[in-house]
Amino acid sequence: MGRPHIEFIQSQVLPWRKGLYGGARPDVHHKILSIDKKNLDSSLLVRYPERWKRAKTEHLLVDEEIYVLDGELTINDHVYKKDTYAHFPAGYVRRRASAKNGAVVLTFYSGKPTARAGKPEDKKLYDAKRLVEYHNIYDVAWSQKIKRDPKSKFNAQGISLQILRTDPYTKERTWLFGSTGFWEGGNVEIHPVVEESYMLSGSMVGTYGERKPGGYFWRPPGLEHGPLGSSMGCFMFFRCLGGPLTTKFIDKGTYSWYPKYRPTLPRDLRPYAKKAYTGNRTY
Repeated sequence: MGRPHIEFIQSQVLPWRKGLYGGARPDVHHKILSIDKKNLDSSLLVRYPERWKRAKTEHLLVDEEIYVLDGELTINDHVYKKDTYAHFPAGYVRRRASAKNGAVVLTFYSGKPTARAGKPEDKKLYDAKRLVEYHNIYDVAWSQKIKRDPKSKFNAQGISLQILRTDPYTKERTWLFGSTGFWEGGNVEIHPVVEESYMLSGSMVGTYGERKPGGYFWRPPGLEHGPLGSSMGCFMFFRCLGGPLTTKFIDKGTYSWYPKYRPTLPRDLRPYAKKAYTGNRTY
């Protein structure tokens, strides 16, 4: 089945729902950004209440990938504050977990998030090569060496990347993208894999309108998008799924700094996007 094309929805307009599908964490709230209704892999916002706690040892049967948007979440010996990241492979053991003052976490599951009890010594349950236990974006340098097709008009000046994770087997990748103000990409783009993104700050304009903080898209392979640009600069979270990300640039399309909001959404999300979001919150 796969996930439908979502481009784009502001997460602020979506409702918070009690619990978490799969039953692993009934005492949190979540917003579903996108989900495969057959395989149950998903992208969510998860809100942990103040004094949330898990004292028992457990592991999930699927991968869990997190990026903290607000507050802090403690898992084992690490405290994940705002702008910290982790990727826990299926079977990664959580000896303890808590959110003393609450947290809002951008979260990705590779399937139905079902928890199982375990022992602290259960280290052989997960593939250690796929583990990114802790990543603080302020401790890692940004790369300004952007690969580009020399025949394209893509503008690589004024943008930088920080790689959060590259899968050792599939080469799927998670990264951060930043741009300066008044950056213009210059080309239409096509990727052979899924591209997914969440706006963390600033804004980006393109074919579907102006994506502000909290703006989310899920783009299936092979879809044209762009040209893109950012008048105030932007900071975005990205993932690609289905293999490594490569880009084909096409020299066409027109560009506007003031595009109308014209989303492409599945039927269940359309009622939430009747009006363009005008605020500036992150979630």
